[in-house]
Amino acid sequence: MTTDLLPADALPLPLVLGGGAAVVLATAGLLSARAATRPDLPATRWHRDLPAGMATTLDRPGTRRAARLVALAVTLAGLVALAVHDGPVHGSTGVAVLAAAALLAGPLARTVNPVRLACGPSQDPSPGPAAPGRPAVAVLAVLAVVLLAVDDGPVLAAAGAGHLALQAALCRLRGPSWPARGDGLEAVATLIGHAAPFGRRDDGRLAWRNPVVHAAHVTLPPTALGLTALMVGLAVAATASTRAVPLFVAATATAGVLLRAGLIRPWLFGVVAPLAAAYGLLAGGRWLQPVDLLAFVALHAAAVAVLHRQAIARHDPRTARAVQFPARCMVMVSVLAGLAILAPA
Repeated sequence: MTTDLLPADALPLPLVLGGGAAVVLATAGLLSARAATRPDLPATRWHRDLPAGMATTLDRPGTRRAARLVALAVTLAGLVALAVHDGPVHGSTGVAVLAAAALLAGPLARTVNPVRLACGPSQDPSPGPAAPGRPAVAVLAVLAVVLLAVDDGPVLAAAGAGHLALQAALCRLRGPSWPARGDGLEAVATLIGHAAPFGRRDDGRLAWRNPVVHAAHVTLPPTALGLTALMVGLAVAATASTRAVPLFVAATATAGVLLRAGLIRPWLFGVVAPLAAAYGLLAGGRWLQPVDLLAFVALHAAAVAVLHRQAIARHDPRTARAVQFPARCMVMVSVLAGLAILAPA
């Protein structure tokens, strides 16, 4: 169920598309005109450490364990609610909630993963950037298909409980590094968390940060492109009139091709963090119209800013514009195609 701030026909589709394209183009133009962005300054310049007392409290093992227990209780309560629900359920809404939490809280969404309660004495993830593995992409793909194909509450509850138990068992066997490599939900939360205004410095300390600068400096593996493509497919299929798995497969494959074609250099991969967030917020369908589309366009503008920061830090202004041109075209295709599909929903 969506909440409309404006009537459905208040914003014609051509106006929506034109507005989204104008915001992205204006962002690209302004950044290109401001070539002197001081790329020599380190990313830590834009970090502001949390107060020592707050950071110490958040990083205490007892605090983390308590947070995971709360997350486990909330998860189990949600599964029980699904099990007793009679009508159809949109299970992908949970992915949208996770994306929103990761975009706001950064690494905390990864830290409070209840699966880590089964990881043994050392439950905490490493403070450095996590590298999602292929198992995480495969797990997220399977979860997405289940969420789109099944709308029966008890069946979704059983599937959710099975996933939780399986991930807990694998975490127990493989150790605390497993959730980052093999839990699709933690992997996508970690990816989106790179676009959050809150996170960890390179030395592990918690700090407020400029999300654009952080996303531009982070190193991501190719599997991040797969996670982003899955978020695109899930958002497109969730907002369609028929929540068909074939549509999810087609949208995911198309997004994967566009990402690989636009991001021709590995150091450009950081741009997928805001893109994954843009589509992740709509993974459960439209919510607060038109605020959801404004957030969608704003995150694409942030993606263009990430591209500029990445390119200008490595090349002179003229070369930087040429290097990021394919990626900018990819972002423009994403915002136009995304708005064309999502706006009428």
